[in-house]
Amino acid sequence: RARARLGSLRLAQLKPEHIEGFYAELMDQGLSPSTIRLYHAVLNRALGQAVRRRYLPSNPCTFVDKPRVQRTEMHVWTAAQAQTFLAGTRDDALYPVWLVLLTTGMRRGEVLGLRWRDIDLDGAVVSISRNLGYGRDVRWELREPKTSASRRSIPIPGAVADALRQVKAAQDERKAAIGDGWDSRDFVFDRGDGLHLDPDAVTARFNQLVSTLGLPAIRLHDLRHTSATLMLKAGVHPKVAQERLGHSSVRMTLDLYSHTLEGMQRDVSDLLAETLDLTPSRDQFVTKFEEEARKP
Repeated sequence: RARARLGSLRLAQLKPEHIEGFYAELMDQGLSPSTIRLYHAVLNRALGQAVRRRYLPSNPCTFVDKPRVQRTEMHVWTAAQAQTFLAGTRDDALYPVWLVLLTTGMRRGEVLGLRWRDIDLDGAVVSISRNLGYGRDVRWELREPKTSASRRSIPIPGAVADALRQVKAAQDERKAAIGDGWDSRDFVFDRGDGLHLDPDAVTARFNQLVSTLGLPAIRLHDLRHTSATLMLKAGVHPKVAQERLGHSSVRMTLDLYSHTLEGMQRDVSDLLAETLDLTPSRDQFVTKFEEEARKP
C-alpha cells in the first residue's frame, strides 16, 4: 500500500516528507531498517538520475535520513563450547552442516546453497559462487553473492572433506533409488530428493540442539562469528580471516572482531615481556622482600 501511495505522486510533487512517510509505513508493516535502507538506495539512485536529466531540480532523498540499523549484539562460543556442540551432535542428521559452518565461517545461505560442483573433495576446497536466500517468485532461490569478495574459495580440513564424502555416498544411494525425480541442481545438503534443505528448518533444529545440550543460546549466524573469533585467537592474520569470511575489506573484519583483538593485545604484551626477559622471577621477588625487611 505504501509503495502504491508513493507511486501515485507525480515526480515534481515528490517531497522529503513523502519519502519519510513511505519509510514509516514500511516500518509499520514489519520491514527491518536494513531492508528499508535498500529501498532508500534504489530510490536515491533513481531520483539522482532524474536530477541529472533535469526532470527534478534536486534529489529529495538528500534531505531524508536513512533508518538507522542497530547492530545485533554478537555472542560467540568458546572453543570448549564449540567442541561440546560438535560432540553432542555427531549423530544428528545435520552434523555435516554444523561441521562446515564452524570450520569455514560460511553464512547459512552459502552452506545450504552448495552444490557438488562447488566442492573439490580431493583438494579439500569449497568454492562459493551462490547463496541460498529469500526469493521473489519462490520462497528460496539461488542468488549471486552480494559482493565480489563473497565469491571465494575456502580450504577445508581433511576431517570435513571425509564427512562430505560420507554425505555424497549416502546421497548417491538415494539418487539411484529416486532416478529422474532427483533435483538436477544436486545440492550437497538435501531434504531427501536432491532439493535443498529449508534454511528456517535448519535454524530451528540448531536452536533445539543448543537447548538440549544446555549450551549458551546463540543464533545460528553466531557460528560464523564463533569461527572467526577462534581463527583470530589462534593467531590467523586478519587479512587471511577477511578473505576466508568473504568480507569486503580487512577493516570490516577488524571492526567486527575488535573484542578479540583486545585479548590478543594482552597476549602480545605478555609474549614480548617474556621474550625480552622482563618478567621477574620468584627468586627476584624474594630477594627484594628480604632486602626491604633488613632495612631499619
